[in-house]
Amino acid sequence: MTTATGFTLADFLRIPEQKPALEFNPDGTITQAAWAYLAAMIDGEGWIGIVKTFKTGKATQQRFRNGRLRPVRYKLRITITNSHRGLMDWLLVQFGGKAYASTKPTGTVVWMWVCSESAQERTLRGVLPYLIVKRENALIGLELRAALSRINRSVEQTTVQEECWCRIGLLIGGGKSRKGRPRSQGREL
Repeated sequence: MTTATGFTLADFLRIPEQKPALEFNPDGTITQAAWAYLAAMIDGEGWIGIVKTFKTGKATQQRFRNGRLRPVRYKLRITITNSHRGLMDWLLVQFGGKAYASTKPTGTVVWMWVCSESAQERTLRGVLPYLIVKRENALIGLELRAALSRINRSVEQTTVQEECWCRIGLLIGGGKSRKGRPRSQGREL
């Protein structure tokens, strides 16, 4: 059975004995070393991908039956999975987001940091100069963010989003098609 817990930066700040694994600037700015370390973590233990979901509900299903297309939503996801809580503490202090914990059947606790949607573009731009393995994923992610930022949801913009989803899927799947979902994550409490 898998159990899950989640914590946020506010939870971390309420625990005085917890210290971040790496130092951070007291003025809140992110150092070049922090961007480089985040890039290394994303390259090694991270995931930059696009999740494709379909809107559900009775009204949507009825419209779909009447020959209309189901509304599709594309979401950029940036995650890092690791078994060290100190890394998650540091990521939350430096970059915000959320962290989730899952317990494997072996009893090992695995943590997943998820970049907040509002910080995705800043995060990708900050790590881009240092990324090696997932550089192309980051460029596609920035392209998707630009398409998502447009208010008018035209067919052309949806096509751009679909193309981004397909291209990043080929990178992640080693040239094979994939479903567009990251690894399973625990529930946030």
